[in-house]
Amino acid sequence: MRAAILFVLLAASCSRRAQDKTTRYSSPDLAFQAELPARWRVDERRRQDGPETLLSVFYGPPDGPRAMSQRMSVSFHAASDPSAAARRYAVFRSGSYGFQFPAPPVAPKPVRAGGLAGWEAVRREQGSSGPESASRPGAVTTRIIVLPTARGFYDLEHRWPGGDAPDPAFDRLLSTFRPAPE
Repeated sequence: MRAAILFVLLAASCSRRAQDKTTRYSSPDLAFQAELPARWRVDERRRQDGPETLLSVFYGPPDGPRAMSQRMSVSFHAASDPSAAARRYAVFRSGSYGFQFPAPPVAPKPVRAGGLAGWEAVRREQGSSGPESASRPGAVTTRIIVLPTARGFYDLEHRWPGGDAPDPAFDRLLSTFRPAPE
């Protein structure tokens, strides 16, 4: 009996260590670097609002009952007045766009990440958080971090199902986020 309990505890410990492994990610356009969970799926594509903007999307966690239910993304938006544009974007993104849970935009709060000062907002709405293959419609929470630079601003987002706890991977991404040198 002791051997069985020891085996279960050892297996759980090994499984947890495998989930905790991270990898250093560099975006293909070299716009940023960050540490991410090694097993999260990466999807890189051009944003619809301009060919110069690459969107890096990360889906996870890879295992469990809610596998691939969370989405993190990082993109850069060029702007002639980065601070004002970033602030407007943060206010706009904090609203619910008038979907099923209409809510006025909430004043974003100050935040720091990657050596940059910016704004953070949280939005709740109806939608889905994972990739199309694992999409689960319902209430979704989105945490938005907007960081202005001299050339524009970064938009870092984390979406997860409304009733779930957010995966700590986004906090890891924020603590290790390094923007491209100006």
